[in-house]
Amino acid sequence: MQGSRTAVKQASTLSIVALSVLFGLSSAGLTFVNKQVYVEFGKVCPMSLLMVQCLLNVVVCLALMTMREFNLASFSSLKKYGLIIPELNKLTTKVILGLQVGLASLFTVVIGQFATKYSPLPLFLAFRRSAVLASIAILYIVNG
Repeated sequence: MQGSRTAVKQASTLSIVALSVLFGLSSAGLTFVNKQVYVEFGKVCPMSLLMVQCLLNVVVCLALMTMREFNLASFSSLKKYGLIIPELNKLTTKVILGLQVGLASLFTVVIGQFATKYSPLPLFLAFRRSAVLASIAILYIVNG
């Protein structure tokens, strides 16, 4: 019994690490794609690029919610990772919360878009990764 619990915990930890690595790789990939767009097309407004990314995000989220509504996929296996895809009928009840969370993180995303455009990529990545470490350190100091 104890051995099976340990195996499940190890598998769970491994899948969380794998998801974290996947998130990091996709984040870095998006940074490289953004920089390549600026290099290839020259004068691209960072806000336009951000708008395209946000609209694509809305399309993907609506597609996942529609798939769940028509029982094409239940996505129940994602719940243990904290990824809950809501039903379409809850869309209107959660709109205020969604706007609040979106506006709270919009500032950093906008600054990141301008930083990607106007700074060299290695410098941007160094500051971006350092900011995560600094945030963790500050939260540790504040929360004890």
